[in-house]
Amino acid sequence: IMSLIPARSSWPLQLLLLSALVVGCGSDGNLHQSSALHLRAVRTLSRIRGGRQACSPPQGSSEVEGPQLPPAAAPAPSEEEESSEDAEERDSGESDVRLEEDADSKDSYVSSSMDKDEDKDEDEDKDEGKVKDEDEVKEVEVGWDEDEDKGKKRGRKTRKASNAARFIARVERTMGVNATAEEQEYETQSTSAEGISLSEEEVNAEEDAEEEGSGVNFEEVLEQAKQGDKYAQFELAEIFSSGEHCKKDKNMSMFWLRTAAEHGHVDAQLQLATRLARKKATGNQTEATHWYLQAAERGVASAQHNVAGRLFQGIGCSKNATKAIEYYKRAASRGITKAQLMLATIYEEGEVVDQDIPRAVKYYQKAADAGDERGEASLGVLLIQGSHGLKQDAEEGLALLHSAANKGFEQAYYHLSIIYEEGETFGVKTDQRKAFETCRQAALSKHVLAQHRLACMYLEGFNVKKDVKEAIRWFKRAAKKGSYEAAQELHRLYSEGKEIAKSKKDAQHWKQVMKRTPTS
Repeated sequence: IMSLIPARSSWPLQLLLLSALVVGCGSDGNLHQSSALHLRAVRTLSRIRGGRQACSPPQGSSEVEGPQLPPAAAPAPSEEEESSEDAEERDSGESDVRLEEDADSKDSYVSSSMDKDEDKDEDEDKDEGKVKDEDEVKEVEVGWDEDEDKGKKRGRKTRKASNAARFIARVERTMGVNATAEEQEYETQSTSAEGISLSEEEVNAEEDAEEEGSGVNFEEVLEQAKQGDKYAQFELAEIFSSGEHCKKDKNMSMFWLRTAAEHGHVDAQLQLATRLARKKATGNQTEATHWYLQAAERGVASAQHNVAGRLFQGIGCSKNATKAIEYYKRAASRGITKAQLMLATIYEEGEVVDQDIPRAVKYYQKAADAGDERGEASLGVLLIQGSHGLKQDAEEGLALLHSAANKGFEQAYYHLSIIYEEGETFGVKTDQRKAFETCRQAALSKHVLAQHRLACMYLEGFNVKKDVKEAIRWFKRAAKKGSYEAAQELHRLYSEGKEIAKSKKDAQHWKQVMKRTPTS
């Protein structure tokens, strides 16, 4: 911009150029710096105006001299010169903008040092005998925008102030305006302050310094990884995976992750197994089981649980229930609640091993003590039933079921519905209202058995007022979720036409659904 605007450019162009300075000054969060830059921009405008008047040729003269601005202590022009200049400005059609600092104003943006400069300027104006017309004076203020984003970094605000100071200096040099010693000192301080960036090279250097401060040197990590450092290899795998310090590369990430795993890095072994387990290929599953086993033997509880599940189901290896239970026990002893629940289920059902309810209660209790809602619900049911030699405790059982239900476990709501409906069978007072409410809560939580049970309540008017339309709605929900009984009931209702209008089309549809749905 400066190269395109000559020193003798017209006043509107000069004003347009300096208006950018006002914007730059007003965007800084430091009130003292903002006020100083603003005042400096104002003074520059005034000096440029004075220079333009000084270089304007007198009427009838053909010679044009360069801008010669008087020094700060230069004597004031005579009244005749002033009137001649005013007449010249009116003849040229250009507006005369003069800047006045109000001595009585309590502007919070101007510091005490700036107030002294304003008083000095007012004294000079009085000595020169200038009379300021209110119609000709325009007060320029640059204020801090309180609505500006408070989240911007202070470094950016400081850069704006510094760039504005440099911009003002360039205008002064181009237009022939000499800055005061105080302003030159401020420019030096603002451009040399710590954390300020005034050029693209400095910005890049600052970013490089921040990257170095993050503690990651990619070249150094790469060199260490090549030399066989398993920790550097694992770190390099994460770097390639995230793409934080280099281009993202999944293949390179897998390469270094496998390399670290082969060197015995346990976290690399576990992470590699997890990545491979997500892939459906048989070879990947076999390798995943291998690395889970390696981590499990190093004492990683989550890996022990995964190995148990793979041995139990035969994923990436042959089925081996006995080995699976061993790994489940190791994981359960390390506090893995899923392993505790699995062992409790195995001992409760007695299909893989002999049924052992006391042992099942033991593992359910561990999961419940850890706050697991499934452990609470299962233990609560066993305590309410009191079967297989277990002492019945309906009160404790209900408390555990309600605790699990309050955590959003839909199975607990379903159990509570049955218990409140049958009541005395479980040593609990019958409550039909609670039976309906808990069943409806489970149905709303998409529990299929509860949806079918709720539909039957509406159809028969049991625990609730009979509502065939609502019953059909819940039967359809349950059938779509895989309930064979719900699809069978819909086929019967549409075929008979007693509760609802007979419809061969709908009856045939639900018959087809029954064929596709396995019986429960």
